[in-house]
Amino acid sequence: MSWVASPRVFRSTQSPQVSTKRLHVTAPAMKYTHNDVALRKNVHTSRVQMRCQSSVFDNSMQWPSTRETNNSVTQRDAGDNNSVTTGASTSTAFSDSNEKAARTKRSPGSRTAQRKGDGRGPSPRKPKSGPDSIDLIVDAILAQEGQVDVGEAVGAKALRESWLTTLLTRISRKGGVRPAMQVFQWAQVKGYELNAYHYTAVVSVLARGNKWQDAVQLLDMMKVANVAPTVHTYTVLITCLNKAGEWERSLEWFEEMRQSGVEADALTFTALFSACEKGGEWKRALKAFEQAKASGVTLDTVAYNALIAACGKSGQWAVAEKVFNELKALGSPSPNTSTYNCLLAAGVNAAEGCDLKRVMRVYSEMLADGVKPDTVTLNTMLKAFERAGEWDQALTFFRESREALPADVQTYTMLMSGFVAGGKWQEALATYRELGDIVGGQHVDAAAHRAALAACAQGRDWRRALEIFQAATAQDTADVRTYAALMNALISSSQHAKALQIIQNMRTAGVAPNLITYNLALRACASLKDMHNAFDLFEQMGEGGVIPDRITFTHLIQTCGAAGDVAAAMRSFGWMKSQKVAPDVFVMSAVLTACERGGDWQAAGSFFREVQTLGL
Repeated sequence: MSWVASPRVFRSTQSPQVSTKRLHVTAPAMKYTHNDVALRKNVHTSRVQMRCQSSVFDNSMQWPSTRETNNSVTQRDAGDNNSVTTGASTSTAFSDSNEKAARTKRSPGSRTAQRKGDGRGPSPRKPKSGPDSIDLIVDAILAQEGQVDVGEAVGAKALRESWLTTLLTRISRKGGVRPAMQVFQWAQVKGYELNAYHYTAVVSVLARGNKWQDAVQLLDMMKVANVAPTVHTYTVLITCLNKAGEWERSLEWFEEMRQSGVEADALTFTALFSACEKGGEWKRALKAFEQAKASGVTLDTVAYNALIAACGKSGQWAVAEKVFNELKALGSPSPNTSTYNCLLAAGVNAAEGCDLKRVMRVYSEMLADGVKPDTVTLNTMLKAFERAGEWDQALTFFRESREALPADVQTYTMLMSGFVAGGKWQEALATYRELGDIVGGQHVDAAAHRAALAACAQGRDWRRALEIFQAATAQDTADVRTYAALMNALISSSQHAKALQIIQNMRTAGVAPNLITYNLALRACASLKDMHNAFDLFEQMGEGGVIPDRITFTHLIQTCGAAGDVAAAMRSFGWMKSQKVAPDVFVMSAVLTACERGGDWQAAGSFFREVQTLGL
């Protein structure tokens, strides 16, 4: 791709013909002659001509300044016909009494009467400079409907390179990706010599719009155009890829940046650490950390936080604590709330298991250093108690700290899950009601609804489960996992027919059933002895590309056995072997139970001998 030079800016060579003379007026009379009015009209006409010459203001074409107007030569209409004085002299010629008389005799509707009586003509407006007029261009582009004409909004005058960068940045903030790309494409067609700043501005727009494929393509265009990306360009792209979950591509672009000779800065290393966190590449993050120190790059607290998070997510508690101690030894920058939260999370996710004593020690150190904990700290501590199996301590910690640490939806969801794990479903539902009172029903997310449905399943309260599910549907938070939680609550309450109906409700709502919901429906069929619906569901799984597992065949065989159809149960077992799904004790028990209920002991003996040959 070839690029041409920036278009030339054509300016008018004829300066506007502004009159430099006007007839001097004696103060008491304040009468204008015919020539004076004509000259003033001439001045006004030339200004209008100037304004119409271009739709974009240019510093080379300025309005007549106030100083030029004051210094214009004026001619007396009485006395010395050939003598001239400046506007400033005319102004001083007015005495206080004469000036008062002159104001009194001026006509209220005249332009001169609207002035302050300083003897000057109308004060012309100053034009906006180029960068200031960018906002006008942005508004003009966004105001257009349908096909946008960028050239019409910009006008005939060419934009400077810096102004084009400003235009791309401002229009992306106000209009988003589409108008910014239209301006960029217009600049390409017009032959602007686009530089790295222009490309980076567009990459930033695409990053904010989660258009990572287009951002990658734009960097490839930079290579074709022989425009070298800057460190900021690479950093924006890597951050965009991280948000899109493309951490592998982030690492690849970081390596390409290094090979191209561009030195990474603190922001680039921070983005790299975040990519390593998503991919579990804690060793690579540590290697980059050593490279940053060797290159003399000063990392801030945010970079250290990202590195600690990368180590902690991989279960490397000791490594994360070492990085934390190194940051603390520096003195500046110093650990903040996010730093301690990352370290606490590393302790919770430790590969060797959550060491509650070490986590409590970090929390105590946080308070001793005067670092204020927040809601993330509260939730991390509750998770630590849960992992350690100390739920009573978790409740005590919550009650003691709820005044200082505000709880959010995740906090209450964890509390509900803890109550359900401890068999206290009543407390879980009470917590759900408290959550609705505190944050409002419109702010309860899907995870909180699922936790409440699990409590209903434990308490066999299917009516309450339907109410909670209706609330989730009204808030548009009912996902496939919410449907599964409802089905589990209905089955636990022996409402098998209602649970079986949920599959059809999911299709009506546009939610595709998954393996868990199909298995729950087959479980309901087994309780209802409904072999017809069971095989229909099994066929639907194949049509939907859902691969059956051991639980699927177990419920299918149980349904056949409940219906007393031994042959169907044996066919289901044969399908299981064809899918290369290994049977377990539950499958064998289901087959033998089907043979027993059908009175087919010969089939039971054959199955037992086959199981022995399989080594089960």
